[in-house]
Amino acid sequence: MFHKAVNHRQTHLKAKVTIKRDVENNTDTVTKMIYQITGTLSNYISGAHNTYTIAMKHDGGRDPNAFHHFLKEEYAKFPKDKVKVLILPILSPSMTQVYQRVVAIGNPVILNELRKIPRTETVSPAYYDEHPESPKIGGGRAFDSVLEAIGMGVLSAEHSIHTAFTHQMISTLTIKSIEGGETWYKDNPFKQRFVSIVKEEINQLMEKIRKAENQNETIQLDFRFFALKIFLRGFYPEATWEDQWIHRLSQTIEEISDAAFRCITNPYANLAQLRESAKTKLDPFIDLIMKENQAFYLSDEYIKKTDAETIRQIIISLLFAGGDNIKKFLDHVLVEFGNDEIRSKYLQKNLSKEDLHVLVMEIGRRYTTIYAQPGKALEDFIIEYEKGDIKEKFFIKAGDELHYTTWEANMDTTEWGETAKEFNPEEHQKHYDILNPLATFGSGSRICRGKSITLAIIEHFVAKAVEEFTWEARVDGKKNHHPTEFNFNHGIKGEIQYTFIKRQRLMHSPVSERMEESTVQSDIDNASVVPVSLFRFPKSQPTSNVRQNVIEIISVPGLH
Repeated sequence: MFHKAVNHRQTHLKAKVTIKRDVENNTDTVTKMIYQITGTLSNYISGAHNTYTIAMKHDGGRDPNAFHHFLKEEYAKFPKDKVKVLILPILSPSMTQVYQRVVAIGNPVILNELRKIPRTETVSPAYYDEHPESPKIGGGRAFDSVLEAIGMGVLSAEHSIHTAFTHQMISTLTIKSIEGGETWYKDNPFKQRFVSIVKEEINQLMEKIRKAENQNETIQLDFRFFALKIFLRGFYPEATWEDQWIHRLSQTIEEISDAAFRCITNPYANLAQLRESAKTKLDPFIDLIMKENQAFYLSDEYIKKTDAETIRQIIISLLFAGGDNIKKFLDHVLVEFGNDEIRSKYLQKNLSKEDLHVLVMEIGRRYTTIYAQPGKALEDFIIEYEKGDIKEKFFIKAGDELHYTTWEANMDTTEWGETAKEFNPEEHQKHYDILNPLATFGSGSRICRGKSITLAIIEHFVAKAVEEFTWEARVDGKKNHHPTEFNFNHGIKGEIQYTFIKRQRLMHSPVSERMEESTVQSDIDNASVVPVSLFRFPKSQPTSNVRQNVIEIISVPGLH
């Protein structure tokens, strides 16, 4: 189905981005003072206007997503030839400053360069001696306060702790494929068992789907429960986890995630209350898990050097990031594959592993589970962008809140082309190497350490599902409907139900007729099947209440 593009890099102009510390300042004192005064006045006026818009138009006093709605509106105003970087002053909740600048970055090339710069909290001071041009960028309030409050402080721990944690997670979580994994990892008991558990849980899920299909019933799939069960059984071979206990854990994670999200978007939030609530709800689960042998998936050397509190934080981080990311991503994949147009265009014939990977990447581009990432400028720096005749320079100031707007960057027409907002792997695959369609997992120094294992689980299950079934997805009863919502991560808004049909039955009955038999009040029309061979997917070459919801407008990352 997919074919390599020929010399696509020669026809697609590549942007060049440079990020460096702003150390050149030859402005005389008087001129600098005048600039600061006029700049402060301008930012205050803009901040008052922006805050009023967020509060009144987007219900900023009650809606935690008010800033996201405002941001979408501002990005929509951008001319096609402008680089998507917004500098938005907002009236500050702090008593020590009048306004706060939020720098929202919706350009994928700039984001890729920014992600190459590690968070200051996680590197040694020597890093800046070795990289004198690299600006100091912190993790922002989400890392420094909110994640710490819910027990994930290891993600922003100081250099020595974070480096050891990162190396251990790379060793533990690097599983790139499930098929044949038992053989590949025969010298690693943990990975061999983990792959086996993934297959067992997928088989159980497939049996559940077969049963529903055989009885012509719609079905709901709880992918957070599915992911948590894999991780708990895979990490702790001697433990027995009851399904009801895992369901309660899943519900607790969802409740705490929602509370954390509201604290992230509300700079007045009571973090002490969040910390106490998270501890009270999570401790019974984590205490039980801590009784198990952690040395099965963590090295003996790492455990000897790591205190119990850090181990607890690792467990919480794995459960939250792994459970929620797999759930949200799989929800997006199955709802998109349950769309009439996508199903008829891409899923009428068997997919190769490579074909499926491209489709999953395109869904990841369109629906980013981690829709934004945080940052805070700890010193002045400059972003320089150049692409053909477009040359822009952005001056970032110490104290600016950085909003890495992944959802916007993944649909930026300046870089992806005119079809950026469409599901179109035929056109977009040629940009994948450069523009990072799976930016939901970060990149560079801020890449999610669980990326490979997450994709391996997702693609193995989806491969099994599409090999045996085709399906229709309905969200809140509506077909061909893919509504999303911003929360702890970017998920589907509404109740999802699926109607599965065995592929061999399709040989005797059109998809629409089988759907009508098994779905109440179905209104599916007979779809015209477009031959898959007509679609060529070119592969790239190898290589106060009013203010409270408007400052901290960042998503919670995974293991970055």
